[in-house]
Amino acid sequence: MRLLCAVCFFVSVALCVSTVDARAGDCPPAPAADDFVLPGPNGVCFAFRRVYVGEGKTPYVQKRFLMGDQEEGFKAYPTAVTVGGNFVDKTPDGAGNWFYYLGKYEITQGQYYAVAGLPKNAPRSLLQSRLPMTDVTYFEALRFITELNDWLYVNARDRMPQRGSSPAFVRLPTEAEWEFAARGGLAVRDELFRERHPYADNPAAHEWFFGPESSHGKIQETGKLLPNPLGLHDMLGNVGEMTHTPYHLEYFQGSTGAVTTRGGNYTTGKDGLRSSLRVEQPLYMRDRTGDIVAGRSKTTGFRLALGTTVLSDRAIINELQDGWDEYRKTDGAVFPAGISAAPLDARTGVSLEDVKTSIQRIKDSLRGDDARASIRQDVGNIEAALDRITEMRRQYDEDTGYSLVRLATHLGFTVGRECFKLHILDNTLKTLENNASAQQRLKIRREEIEMNIGEGLTAYYVALEALTGLGKAVESKAVGEHKAKLSSLNIPGQVWALELMERHSAQLRREKRSDTVGWRQELEHIPEEFVMQRSGSQQ
Repeated sequence: MRLLCAVCFFVSVALCVSTVDARAGDCPPAPAADDFVLPGPNGVCFAFRRVYVGEGKTPYVQKRFLMGDQEEGFKAYPTAVTVGGNFVDKTPDGAGNWFYYLGKYEITQGQYYAVAGLPKNAPRSLLQSRLPMTDVTYFEALRFITELNDWLYVNARDRMPQRGSSPAFVRLPTEAEWEFAARGGLAVRDELFRERHPYADNPAAHEWFFGPESSHGKIQETGKLLPNPLGLHDMLGNVGEMTHTPYHLEYFQGSTGAVTTRGGNYTTGKDGLRSSLRVEQPLYMRDRTGDIVAGRSKTTGFRLALGTTVLSDRAIINELQDGWDEYRKTDGAVFPAGISAAPLDARTGVSLEDVKTSIQRIKDSLRGDDARASIRQDVGNIEAALDRITEMRRQYDEDTGYSLVRLATHLGFTVGRECFKLHILDNTLKTLENNASAQQRLKIRREEIEMNIGEGLTAYYVALEALTGLGKAVESKAVGEHKAKLSSLNIPGQVWALELMERHSAQLRREKRSDTVGWRQELEHIPEEFVMQRSGSQQ
């Protein structure tokens, strides 16, 4: 584990938390010395743990890691993400490190009802219950969070951590925050971070899962088992935990779905318990009568995080502005957002670095006791990284193929139109045999058109040659997409040119040589009704 030591770039900005964390007098189970504890209504309290994200000297500091597991397939395929901190540790031992707060325990029935109020006729014993609160909708969880924030701002405003001038607020954790913490964060070695969970030697000592050696298929009280390396209890198993992030198949892109729930529950088998486990909980579902109601589950609850406003005041905005250019040249260039629009070589280079890192871990793991498990995981990481490179190349080829099809179609149409102009001009010249000055002017114009045709055919050939180099499948897909678009825009002249281009490309692919003379002869036969239509160059 790398040492947590960096001088914070934000020394001049009041991004700080109290050097002595808040305490609640009676907070079962007893808080640890380094817990951060906030009071709540009716005598309850809420304990949080600091999750550090690593070294950094700028306000953009964040930790890049691979979320997911190659064995999960499409539901949790390894994806590079980053996680950042909302707060800076300004204690002598903290050395300016960034971190975020995550709830030490899942929210219990006692905590929930102390804030939201007991249901009608419910026993008051629920206020002492340490069982996780389940069977709540996403909207009820948000309502609980809103009411707790309202209470804290009135009754414990001075105990809330701050970022600049903005006080913290309670929220659900993001999916990246959740998984980074579930894997053990910076408290575990890199090779252990990539394991299915950070305590492969004895999961029953840490988590509730299905079976006689653990939960016996029943929900259990929070905090009874050992915490994970960050001091967080029940991150895996017991109950699934809702996150702040909507469900996407690829974590942060694609169709936006319902609620992302993490961690498995007491019905999850031991072999299925893993840090990468994620499911989608419907926001709405059918009840037994067939009516549509808000979705809830008896195996799903939630834990809290503390967040802040990022652009909390002018001083922070200035710091972000001042550090932006340098950040984009350094760390920002290799983080997911930075490489998303970078040239292909830059994007594939980052994935290749992931491969090199995993290979190095394989070498290191050969000297450890858990060589087999580490090798299996890192080989999976290598496969995932190579798959990402392949996918980026495929997408690049498809994008390039469509651009080339569009360009070649436009060039072919333009050459055909110039040939038509040349035909009209030649006919005009025949009628002006006795007008030498007019003929001279038209001959100059004819030379210009011939030059346009020659240059257009050269560019046409270059585009077709590049297109054939991408493969027939890429070209066919691009042709189909462009033809559909042109048809929808009612540009038959461009469709005519596209069909000719497809035939010329097939000839070039088959014969491995150009035929600009023959291509020109075919393009010269452009129907007259197409000549006056728009070229579609902007389509």
